[in-house]
Amino acid sequence: MKKYNLLLLCLTPCYRTLIILLAGLINQAAYSDNKQWYQIEVLAFEHLQPQWREHELWEKRPHNSFEYDIPPPPKPLWGSLDLSTQHLMLDDPRLHLSAKKDYKLSYYYKKMRASKHYKPVFHTAWKQPGLSFKQSKSLHVSLPLENGNILAGYLSLSRGRFLHLAFDLYYPGCRYDKNNACQSVVYPLKTSRKMRRNELHYVDSPVLAALVYASPVASPYTK
Repeated sequence: MKKYNLLLLCLTPCYRTLIILLAGLINQAAYSDNKQWYQIEVLAFEHLQPQWREHELWEKRPHNSFEYDIPPPPKPLWGSLDLSTQHLMLDDPRLHLSAKKDYKLSYYYKKMRASKHYKPVFHTAWKQPGLSFKQSKSLHVSLPLENGNILAGYLSLSRGRFLHLAFDLYYPGCRYDKNNACQSVVYPLKTSRKMRRNELHYVDSPVLAALVYASPVASPYTK
């Protein structure tokens, strides 16, 4: 009887380990669908020249109020990313944040930081499988700003004949009147960019714009 009990005590952790390993293999098999993976890097920046803000009629907010409601996500979510801390809360574990050593646009980030005409707003990169438009998902992003406001919105990559990166971002800021008083406005960046891989793309907007680079990478689920 003692030998039997000792055998059970030995087998129990072994079975637990086996179950964990099998669960990992099943999880890996579920995500190993032979789709091409991509690293998507986005460097968003603000045009600092005052004249850019005069080119369009922006949505004004109540005096000294930057409160606004972003629309619901256009697609199911990968998860949410706090751009200030790079903290990622995932709904789908197939999306992975990239290490800064893998960034391709760091040179442009440094140039913008030293420029009088542009101000970097955020710089981030992630890896994901290239999904079709119907299968694609949105990444919710948010960034607390120095003035207490919050940039928020969605980024979504889809793959067809070309790659397409959709922007749906809302950037609260000031538009100054003749008395140099701040009028609260929200500057949107709502567009989609058709891209080829390994090419630098410029997403233009009078206030908030972006540089984008998409490159193919190996899937983390293949050895």
